[in-house]
Amino acid sequence: IADAHVAACENLVPNGIYNLGLNTAHSNQEIVYMAQKITGRNLRLVEGEQRAGDPAELVACADLIQAQSNWRPRYQIHDMITHAWRWYLR
Repeated sequence: IADAHVAACENLVPNGIYNLGLNTAHSNQEIVYMAQKITGRNLRLVEGEQRAGDPAELVACADLIQAQSNWRPRYQIHDMITHAWRWYLR
């Protein structure tokens, strides 16, 4: 995220709302399973019914910020969870 902010300042990106995503979809379940694998811990899950209007997956499309700056995401979701877990353990 910090890299995107620097790129926006260096490239004089206009004020606006920008997604800083990977343009890749991940379900909540995928993220939980990945977190369990990375941390080696079992997370207690309470699954409920899908609510009306809830999407099966979400995608943060970063096309706009990429078109207006030289920013590109460097990390995938696995890397992000790993980095967060390492920070937490320090």
